[in-house]
Amino acid sequence: MPCKNCPVAETIEHLYQHKAEVVCNRDIFQVASYPVLDEWDQLKAVVVFEKSVTNEKIMEKELFQAEKMAVIGQMVAGVTHELKTPLSVIKGASFLLKNGIKGEEQAEVICEIDANITRAERIVYNMLEFSKSSWGESQVHNSRKLIDQIYMLVRQECVRKGINVDINIEEDPVTIFGNGDSFKNIFLNIITNAMEAMEEGGNLTITAYYIGDNRTCLCFKNTGDRIPEENLGKIFEPFFTTKEKGTGLGLWLVYKEIMRNKGSIKVKNKLDGVEVEIILPAKPLEVKEG
Repeated sequence: MPCKNCPVAETIEHLYQHKAEVVCNRDIFQVASYPVLDEWDQLKAVVVFEKSVTNEKIMEKELFQAEKMAVIGQMVAGVTHELKTPLSVIKGASFLLKNGIKGEEQAEVICEIDANITRAERIVYNMLEFSKSSWGESQVHNSRKLIDQIYMLVRQECVRKGINVDINIEEDPVTIFGNGDSFKNIFLNIITNAMEAMEEGGNLTITAYYIGDNRTCLCFKNTGDRIPEENLGKIFEPFFTTKEKGTGLGLWLVYKEIMRNKGSIKVKNKLDGVEVEIILPAKPLEVKEG
């Protein structure tokens, strides 16, 4: 039985070259298959090249998780502050209940407790979702939901710095297709970079919209410091950083994850800041014959 994602079957069926990552007995291979046609354009043979990338993938996964945890670590203070608000409300409501309020006032206080418990649970759930390692299958995701989850983690830091965030994504799901854990790391990294460029405050605008038949564009515009022109071509290189404590791996991992999800990324200086444009599949990509 052929391995899952085996490109040979695609080459035999459609008579064109095909590449894929194939998992076999816990090893990961990059496999490329090429058709050999006779003078009547009939398939004569299939040439297959394979290369083991298991160790490379394990290292990438570990770097991916480490970078994500480093970014989340920077957000812990803000999340802690977010939790203090509902806990303070619950503490105050508990005090009122202990002092014997009755009737409608008691019912209102209990509702307030329930609402703030739900809010605290949502904050903790987001932290757990982002901290766990996940390397699952590609799926269709609601881009607005992912951005909202990330914003909950950074909201307090945005308030502290005086950064206004405008998430301009329609309520009807604007979808993206790929690995959800990848998307969370990509967007969190882009948003935190934008925040670091706006130490004195500013505006971050996030939009998502469909382009073409099967593509979604996510645009992140900030009014912070522009990137020196001589650095624009280097920002996705591993270990390149202008930050005093930066690792230089954040944007490199972002680029690799976008490529892995069959997308693209462009970073451009604007008159009042920087624009990052990410294009991703909106739904599963169809295989074209020919």
